[in-house]
Amino acid sequence: MHKTVLERRVDDPLAVPPKDQDPTGQSGAGKVSYTDVDPYYRIEAARPTSKPAPVIRLAVWAITLALTAIAVLGLRAGVAEAVRIDGASMEPTLHNGQVVVINKLDRTPERGDLITLRSPLDGEPILKRVVGLGGDIVEIRDAILFVNGVQVKEPYVDHKSVEGLYYGPVTVTAGSVLVMGDARANSIDSRSHGDVPLQEVTGTAVTRLWPLGPIPYSA
Repeated sequence: MHKTVLERRVDDPLAVPPKDQDPTGQSGAGKVSYTDVDPYYRIEAARPTSKPAPVIRLAVWAITLALTAIAVLGLRAGVAEAVRIDGASMEPTLHNGQVVVINKLDRTPERGDLITLRSPLDGEPILKRVVGLGGDIVEIRDAILFVNGVQVKEPYVDHKSVEGLYYGPVTVTAGSVLVMGDARANSIDSRSHGDVPLQEVTGTAVTRLWPLGPIPYSA
């Protein structure tokens, strides 16, 4: 009959000694060996290390390389541009120092899109979220966004940080968009500078270049 040898250090607090063994483990030498499987003892089987399957790792690398190649080709062709996020106005979606790729040919955004435009303060490119299109009636009631009287779900907005905030209602000018930062308490946007004419939109964000990956909460 096959026997399994179990070893227990006398200083192991998790081991429970047999009835005839001193709980201090001092009846023998520095460690005690037992044969057979004893139900009073905790048996720790070797757990295999969980590793991603080679196929999964290969797929991840392939997707990463493909996204990088598309971004590089787009940048070289002049139809895309890399934009660095400056500040915290788009948290938690995008953070300071991250880099996104924008499609410079897409200048007709939809609600929820992330677009770039020139800052009315210094002319530098900034990124904001479109919350209203031409003709829309936009308002914020106690931190909650409503468009045309319908509440908009915004999982990326920390509503507690802007509790008690009211804005509007305002009607977005035809041929314009109304934009806001996801960090409503820390964003200079259409609430202070008005809606943005479409000709001032410089592109629509399509992916995150650094760190590489999709943009969270993107439309």
